[in-house]
Amino acid sequence: MAVHSFRIQEGGIGMSFTKDIFNGLFFIDFSPAPSTQAANFGLDVGDCILGINSRRFTVDDELADVAALLRSTPRPMTLTVRKAERTRAAGAAG
Repeated sequence: MAVHSFRIQEGGIGMSFTKDIFNGLFFIDFSPAPSTQAANFGLDVGDCILGINSRRFTVDDELADVAALLRSTPRPMTLTVRKAERTRAAGAAG
């Protein structure tokens, strides 16, 4: 799974995420709305949010705290994400 960094210049990111109670990681849980920064970066359901700027999220971080941190961090900021592995549907071309 590839790790990518995305530079958020201003405003909101446009994604919804949740914390997996089994492994403590933060995952995007709904497809980002079109025309949002998250959609423009190609973020999608299942991608794992690893951190912002030099701060890595840990299993000890609470969902509300991470959400508040994402909202309050001055822009520009760097969002680090591990892209989920995608599988092709059976019979897909290409």
